[in-house]
Amino acid sequence: MTELPAHFEMWRFVNSKLGVVVRNTMFSILMASAAMAGSAGYAQDSSDVSDNVLLGDSAAILPTPSSDETLDKNSASLSASAETLADSIRAAYERNPSILAQRKQRMIADERLEQARSTKRPQVSVSTSAGYAITRSNQSFLGSTGPEISTQAPQTTFGLEFRQSLWNGGRNDAAVGEASASVTAAESQLFSAEQQMILNVVTNYMDVLSSEAEVDIRKNNVSVLSRQVEAATDRFNVGEVTRTDVAQAQARHAGARAQLASAQAQLESNRAVFQELVGRWPTQLSQIAFTPAYPEGLDEAVSAAIEFNPDLLVAKANVEAASQRVKSAKGQTRPDIAIVGAAGLSQSYDDDTFENNNASVVAQLRLPLYQGGRIASQIRAAALERDQLRLQYRAAERNLIAQVTRAWHGALASSRAIEASERQVEAAQIAFDGAEQELAVGLRTTLDLLDQEQELLDARLLLIQANRDHYVAVHQLLAAMGALTPESLGVNTSL
Repeated sequence: MTELPAHFEMWRFVNSKLGVVVRNTMFSILMASAAMAGSAGYAQDSSDVSDNVLLGDSAAILPTPSSDETLDKNSASLSASAETLADSIRAAYERNPSILAQRKQRMIADERLEQARSTKRPQVSVSTSAGYAITRSNQSFLGSTGPEISTQAPQTTFGLEFRQSLWNGGRNDAAVGEASASVTAAESQLFSAEQQMILNVVTNYMDVLSSEAEVDIRKNNVSVLSRQVEAATDRFNVGEVTRTDVAQAQARHAGARAQLASAQAQLESNRAVFQELVGRWPTQLSQIAFTPAYPEGLDEAVSAAIEFNPDLLVAKANVEAASQRVKSAKGQTRPDIAIVGAAGLSQSYDDDTFENNNASVVAQLRLPLYQGGRIASQIRAAALERDQLRLQYRAAERNLIAQVTRAWHGALASSRAIEASERQVEAAQIAFDGAEQELAVGLRTTLDLLDQEQELLDARLLLIQANRDHYVAVHQLLAAMGALTPESLGVNTSL
């Protein structure tokens, strides 16, 4: 019998029943691969995401896949109405109740400073009284007893007092210094609260975006695995694979559905945090336009943090306030000198001729001699509190240096992780494409293809996480440096 050419044998195989099944299987796998390759985008509303190729704003999290002009127009129309990070920060900055409460605390500190300054100014008070007096007497001016004399008449008095402290041992100056330090501390606390609010908004904004991207990818993964289950079932029906291959595909499909449910729950949790911070639910968040610049050297970042970090400034202001309290306590042992002026008028209406007028201006000096040890104890307690706050300041400085170091290296490491993850995604995609082609010719098993698909999925999720971590790490570093302000992020606020 004449041997048929190899290409003719292949042609006959392809046209056989088994060949038709293989062609259908290869078509399903290729369609699944094409759908998976387009799963890198963001879908801004997770409830409306299709299981096919997902379109969205993904430039900040994943590399944008190649697309046609229709995709570009759709993405442009989506971003035109999307909420930006600047919009979210502005809303939280202007309406967040915690920030508004901290601003009230700053105003309270200003008023207490004004109260402290008032002690150095003149104190003027006025007093008056009016009443009806009844007087009975049976004694004459010589001391003998005589007839009872009774008088009834309305009386009025009026008094004016002026007091000006000249020196009270420096207590007034110390009170002003303490109040001024408290104002500085309140300003720094407000700045710290605003920085933390901005950092929370940035972190949650990225969490929502990354969760949306993860949901999109996992939805597409469920669709891909569903097609693979169908393909494995078709191959099993023609005897090409065993029941084990079908069960493996079904197990991966069920696991993917469970992971999708978990990702959707995490997305809703992040959306709830967004509502708590910003005051409204996220609808369509736009991609991140840029990443703020940060110092190239660690020493530069540490120097800026020691100078401008608000928490460290609060600790420094607390030390200054405690030093002023020590001065105030010591001032209690020194003389208190003041000028006191008084004027008064008293008149009785039973006799128009009776009228008492007086006026005086005197200098007063008061000096405590013995207070049972109270003042000495107050001085020691104030000095101990000052020393305690100084130690706390040093501890805060060390902690800040460690915090800046971690944030700086975290930003650097996450930047490198993005580059590595991009290469990992590219390599995993090539491996997946090769595995599905080798499966079609019998060089790979269904499990091999599932493993390659899982590696590609993990690589894409790692790239999402790397981009999120880098953006958050940069803002954590800026917050530690005291440089995370609305202006530095291009946010215009009305406050």
